Amino acid sequence: MRGGRYVDGGTGGGRRLVLALAVVVGLALAAGCGESPADGGGAVLTASTVEVEPTAAAGDAGSFPPLQERPPRGGVLRVALADDIDCWSGLSWYGASWTVFGFAARGLYGHLDATDAPTGAAVRPELAEDMPLVSEDGLTWTVRLREGLRFPDGSAVDADDVVASFERLLDPAAQCASGGAPASGYYAGLTGYPEWAAARAAGEDAGPLPGVRAVDAATVEFALGTPDPDLAYALAMPWAFIHPADAAGGEGGAPPPFVGPYRLVEVAPGARIALEREPGWAANVAAGMPEAPWQNALDGVELEIGVAEGLQVARIAAGTLDASLGAGVPHGAQVQRAEADPALAGRLFSTPAATILFAALRADRPPFDRLEARRAVAHAVDRAALARRAGGPFAGLAWGQLLPPGLVGDQPSEPYGFDPARARALVRAAGAHGTPVVLVHGAAASEAEIARVVARDLAAAGLSVRQRAVPGHLIAGVLRDPAATWHIALLPWTGNYPDATAWFGPLLTCGGGADVGGWCDPDFDRHVAEAAALPPSPERDAQLAALATAVLVDHAPLVPLLAPRHVALVSARVVNYRWGPVLGLHLGDLAVRGAG
Repeated sequence: MRGGRYVDGGTGGGRRLVLALAVVVGLALAAGCGESPADGGGAVLTASTVEVEPTAAAGDAGSFPPLQERPPRGGVLRVALADDIDCWSGLSWYGASWTVFGFAARGLYGHLDATDAPTGAAVRPELAEDMPLVSEDGLTWTVRLREGLRFPDGSAVDADDVVASFERLLDPAAQCASGGAPASGYYAGLTGYPEWAAARAAGEDAGPLPGVRAVDAATVEFALGTPDPDLAYALAMPWAFIHPADAAGGEGGAPPPFVGPYRLVEVAPGARIALEREPGWAANVAAGMPEAPWQNALDGVELEIGVAEGLQVARIAAGTLDASLGAGVPHGAQVQRAEADPALAGRLFSTPAATILFAALRADRPPFDRLEARRAVAHAVDRAALARRAGGPFAGLAWGQLLPPGLVGDQPSEPYGFDPARARALVRAAGAHGTPVVLVHGAAASEAEIARVVARDLAAAGLSVRQRAVPGHLIAGVLRDPAATWHIALLPWTGNYPDATAWFGPLLTCGGGADVGGWCDPDFDRHVAEAAALPPSPERDAQLAALATAVLVDHAPLVPLLAPRHVALVSARVVNYRWGPVLGLHLGDLAVRGAG
């Protein structure tokens, strides 16, 4: 979960299964990370390369303050998390990991994360000198490295390092994340990869990673079994950073050294993460690595883990903490209080998040193997009351659609209306009246508050609900454990790039990495693949929007509840606050006052 959202780790209908990153996905913007092509950040490519064009976005600009192009330099940003994540090696499912490694480390490509248009996206070259050259059949992607790039120890970056980095990323035996290898689904199209991964998972000597090879010291080739136009997004995900071929990870599960503006100097799981400026970064910028004038102004970042959400709000307001890496800070009634506090003017932000909060239903066992029971949940929950409890319009919208607002144009917001009587009738029709069900949710206060509302509504429909709070770093493993007892799970999902396949693929296609409920319909997968194969157009959007509504009405495999906005409070020290759905808090854009 990226800051509370799952990142796809299985196969699925389309590589965009995450870039959410959006993961989470950015438009080449005037604020944040967006440079012009002349600055090394071109997003629209030549005819010989892959095109990744920004898409239109709905929502506001997040009301960010004007960007200071010459912000104060120096100082340490103090941030916090309520729950730890599963690991800090860079190979995690969670949004905090994407935020930290998207800030500190660099890969072949990087996402220009949208801050003014959360459903737009662009990919820029980073260690690569240009966008990939793709063969006419779409099966061979060739990437050239920039000249003169160095790792922190002064050694040159070459193609062997790239191959080794992708082996680490995709090797099932090298994973630390709960719930499996997060990245696997995004590279499953590499020639021979599924067989290689299966052999590695079985402890066999499978040889080098197929599908990725060093052509020469400065050239890497990716070979695909079938064309995948979304591979550029996968290559830009924060976990695809490049490290030396012979490097190992550090203590506490720390990653190997990497190219980037910052380095991890302390990894104390459950307690503290510390980053400081990388001295050799300036030489890499001189060699062509993109960096805007205002970026990377901080001397370092200190992340405190285990700070309760309410305490985070109080400490940020008081100035002993600068920001949160999590969601729900503030949340609920805290949002209205913060809105009304004149002392917090200019420090409270609400940003479109390209996210849905949904109820995953375990469709492979009773009672939710019955369509009537799944439809009962869709009618039972009062989404409007849920939105009010979450903090009102400033914090999100009642939303019953699979795809977030604005992604594919107009959609009806609620295919299923709130109808308690209908919900009770459907529960009886499913033979589920009084059936015990376990509702899993995160352990943070904001998550528990939402879960109580959902549990109340489900109980009113005739189900016997028991809530089970699970710490964020454990929830992925619990939901993927066949022996675990659960029936409903409240989960957020942010697509890692701006396409409907980033929701369809992971959440609903057979074997999708975030399809924890086990629903599967090959006919639906085929329809998604056919629509996704259309060129970008209003017709494609209309087909995908229709599929999104139809699958909910006809099958109810999951139940969307809200379209949350990202609400954040920052300290008075913070300059150039930016947040985007792929990388979360834009640490590279932030600066602090009084650093000198």
